[in-house]
Amino acid sequence: MKSIQLTTLALVLLLLALVSCEDNPATTHNIDPNGSLTSQTECKNFGTTVVESEFTAGQSAIEYSYDEANNTLYLTHINAGFNCCPGEITADVSNDGNTITIIEAEEAALCNCNCLFDLEIKIENINTEIYNIEIIEQYISGQDELIFTIDLSKANDGVYSVDRTIYPWGLNTIIGGIIEHTECKPEEEDDKGKISTISSEYTSSQSCVEYSYDKNERILHLTHINAGFNCCPGELTADITNDGNIITITEAEEEAGCKCNCLYDLEIEVENVGEIEYILEFIEPYAGEHEELIFTINLKESSTGVFSVKRDHYPWGL
Repeated sequence: MKSIQLTTLALVLLLLALVSCEDNPATTHNIDPNGSLTSQTECKNFGTTVVESEFTAGQSAIEYSYDEANNTLYLTHINAGFNCCPGEITADVSNDGNTITIIEAEEAALCNCNCLFDLEIKIENINTEIYNIEIIEQYISGQDELIFTIDLSKANDGVYSVDRTIYPWGLNTIIGGIIEHTECKPEEEDDKGKISTISSEYTSSQSCVEYSYDKNERILHLTHINAGFNCCPGELTADITNDGNIITITEAEEEAGCKCNCLYDLEIEVENVGEIEYILEFIEPYAGEHEELIFTINLKESSTGVFSVKRDHYPWGL
């Protein structure tokens, strides 16, 4: 009888253990996620504001959706940066517990340029849990990493993005120049016999920049008030270059045909500008060693603004 009771007790304990295992969520995570790259676009056109998505070329973004019935997670990496001639692009998927790491790579770097691609990635054996997603990108150069958390028990889809401020995320194509300018502006005197204002609210002893940004067109409009050139300058130009988020505007004249200088207002347009922070550097031909016209604008915080510096020598009113 005692042997029968012990056997019965052992069976009960075994049944309880099996029930306990079925109720334990930890046992549902008994297979590892696995995934791969399923498709990709060709090199995308830098010049477009929105490239097959709502995101600008100055962003790296992930859109995700979860198929609970098939335990499959789908990721679209928008604006992944690779060489223009990458050969085969791959996405190696691994996991450490609930942290999923995706290492993106290219087969080769055969061209002297980089480019943006959209990648489609499928990851199977995904449960309705919380996951940390880490995307290892090739060319982010110390910028924000594409790392985020998703909770599939609360939402089956979502999006995450980070801003990019260096090549190849749309900033290599910054172009522009002078679209119009005034003639040499007339001198006006106040009651003290000094030049006070010249066709603006600013005095002639200032060099000023007013800016406005069109987010949809990605155009930055600059008005340089009181730019100094020769009185007979020929063609006026503004050469625009950038190094990451530093935009340099080098103003120049074709010739110095007269023995005098003068003030002009310049209208400048800069294209392919992202909604991020920039440093603007104006190189003025007659600023000498006076304060440089260099300032920072954050287009995500404000689309308009003004910056000015004092000038205390000819041709700035004195």
